[in-house]
Amino acid sequence: LLGVEIMDESDTTEDMRQLAKMKMKKKRRDDKLRDQEIENRDVDFGSSQFS
Repeated sequence: LLGVEIMDESDTTEDMRQLAKMKMKKKRRDDKLRDQEIENRDVDFGSSQFS
């Protein structure tokens, strides 16, 4: 499966930290993109409303 990380006994705390950091960066980026899409939709709707 894509997007699933399997951790085992050989993984270190540092590995877990790196994985968590990567996931948080991706989540922030995804949230930012979603917010931009919502803003763009609002702007598009607002401009077409007065046409």
